[in-house]
Amino acid sequence: MSNSPEYLFPQTEAVHNLHTQLAETSAELTEHRSTMAYAFAMGSSCALNPNTPAEKAIREKDLYLLQRVSSLKAQLAEHEIPVE
Repeated sequence: MSNSPEYLFPQTEAVHNLHTQLAETSAELTEHRSTMAYAFAMGSSCALNPNTPAEKAIREKDLYLLQRVSSLKAQLAEHEIPVE
């Protein structure tokens, strides 16, 4: 029996890809949330009409990125190897 990482963890490449996607999506979410457009769209009453198409698109992108991060975390959890 080999003790190589590929033998011990056959899904290493898949897990690595998930980690990469999670890091990229998390960075995109952080960048998205650091804009003034995001702050303005998420403000409670600073706009006369908070439901403009641009602000709706910003909120939809935020929701998409949050769901993507959550999905990637769930997929990574499926690949966790229990430690006894």
